[in-house]
Amino acid sequence: MVKIVDHHPVPGGEDGYSIEVFNAVGDTIAVTSVPESWLEPLLSNEVFSVRRLATAA
Repeated sequence: MVKIVDHHPVPGGEDGYSIEVFNAVGDTIAVTSVPESWLEPLLSNEVFSVRRLATAA
C-alpha cells in the first residue's frame, strides 16, 4: 500500500509526490519521491495481492 505524503509542484515540468510505502501489516518500508506519472488510482475491480519482500543478503 502507498500513501501520498506531499505534493511537489514543478513549474514547467512534471509534478512529483513524496510517498510512504507500507507492508501488509502497516509498517513503513520506504519513503521516497516519484513523478506524478508513476502514480495511478486504485480501481474498484482490483484485488490486493500479498508476496514476501525480498531482502538483500
